[in-house]
Amino acid sequence: MSTDPSSSHGRYRPTRTNIVFGVFGLFSVVLVALLLWWSDTAPARYAVMPCQYNAIFETAGPVGAVVLGSSRVQHAVSPPVLSADLAAAGRPDNVINLARGGRGPEQLYQMLLDVDQQRGLQGPIIVEYSPQDTAFWRSTPLYYQTYPGFGANAEFSSLAEDWRAKPREPAYSRLRDLFGLLEYRLDAAIENSTNGKADRNRVLADAERDQSPTAWCQTKDLKAQSAGQRNQLRRAYAKAVRSYGTDPTPGDVPPVPSQLQVINQDAQNHYLDLIISLAKRRGVPVYPIVVPGFFEPAPSPATFTEFKARFGIPLLYPDSQELAAYGDTTRFIDAFHLNLTGSEAYTDWLASIIVQAPTS
Repeated sequence: MSTDPSSSHGRYRPTRTNIVFGVFGLFSVVLVALLLWWSDTAPARYAVMPCQYNAIFETAGPVGAVVLGSSRVQHAVSPPVLSADLAAAGRPDNVINLARGGRGPEQLYQMLLDVDQQRGLQGPIIVEYSPQDTAFWRSTPLYYQTYPGFGANAEFSSLAEDWRAKPREPAYSRLRDLFGLLEYRLDAAIENSTNGKADRNRVLADAERDQSPTAWCQTKDLKAQSAGQRNQLRRAYAKAVRSYGTDPTPGDVPPVPSQLQVINQDAQNHYLDLIISLAKRRGVPVYPIVVPGFFEPAPSPATFTEFKARFGIPLLYPDSQELAAYGDTTRFIDAFHLNLTGSEAYTDWLASIIVQAPTS
């Protein structure tokens, strides 16, 4: 005969332990839901990017040019120089450089969406494009791409775009990336809800916002150079001398074959398509750029041809005459980043192309 009191009454009676676990489980689900809801607010999404948040959400007025990319572009495009060149040509001159290392193409698009929604676009979108698939930092060495920071910084509605961005990858790897993004999102929400970083980002009414200043979200002093960076440049130049002889020039370095069609590029190409589509709706141009490194291989001629055929716009890179000046160490902080002198020269070159193009 059964001694279970629940069976004698024909129904299950939860024990105190079960009730405690049930309440704890429900509390955990509610807490996770609240954390994820909070993580989708702008102050939380930009918890580790206060400068970018300020330029987008604490500033009013349409943007004359927005610059998106990695730390290379963060160094390379000077908003004060570009603003002055645009103003001299009678163009809208409020320039914001939102570039930041380790973002990936997904986050560049998310920031553009935020700029468009919060401030509006009056002028060009300057966006970094990586002809070689390894140029953007990523966590996975295989053919699929995932940038963990994207999981913390994007709106939930944008996370699903990661699935559509990689159509040639098998479903299991795309699902793995989505779950990875959600896991990163939750981890970042827990951390940022306790470290106070999101509190730096103020929620302001339009009337309280600053009025359209030029913004440059730098993380390094472009005039400062460490001994390690100087040694990196010396080693890069010595390698060029060994490979190409005395007094080498950047033009001596063989170009990199085109990689635009490889599967690693699918995500980047997808997001550039979205950027171009948004630009067309707003009536502004897009300028995809590649910033030269110190004696780095240039994109191949086939890369430029395939890019123009694929996207309908040119990929901008200094021609051989302009590129020769980038064989001088006085333009670089290290082998991958321009210093202030290099930034001003590069920006003047880029601005000359922008202002020569007709306005829409």
